[in-house]
Amino acid sequence: MRSRSTLAVTLAALVALAGCGGGDGDGDPTGPQLTAAELTARGWTSFEAGDLNAARGDFDAAIARDDTYAPAYVGQGWARLGLAATGSGMLDATTSFTAAIVAGDTGAEVLAGRAARISATEAPCSTMPSRRGRGPPAVAQLPVRAPHQLRPP
Repeated sequence: MRSRSTLAVTLAALVALAGCGGGDGDGDPTGPQLTAAELTARGWTSFEAGDLNAARGDFDAAIARDDTYAPAYVGQGWARLGLAATGSGMLDATTSFTAAIVAGDTGAEVLAGRAARISATEAPCSTMPSRRGRGPPAVAQLPVRAPHQLRPP
């Protein structure tokens, strides 16, 4: 009888431990739970290093952590813009910049992001060579500079 209760306790402990994934939802399975600000800062570090997928993941995680944190939407917009390969990708970037404005951020990096999206898809024909049939210009080819650095200290 004692071996059955020991087995039951052992199984219960294993089931409880198996449910623990070791993560906290911020993309880092081993670290402490990061705040939206910390995730956004990590996103900008990845952005500046040219890893736009990792940056977008951190910005997405920051928004999931705090959906009122405007700087995360700004970063998400720039990462989406850099990754955009289609018109719908460009619209996703616009959605992020609009969400940043709704959340209260009207800084230069938000307005520059919206302008970059518009100029990439709607520039007058006299200023751009024809792109008929080739899609939007490659925004990812623009120099990587963190837009959050546009604000004066």
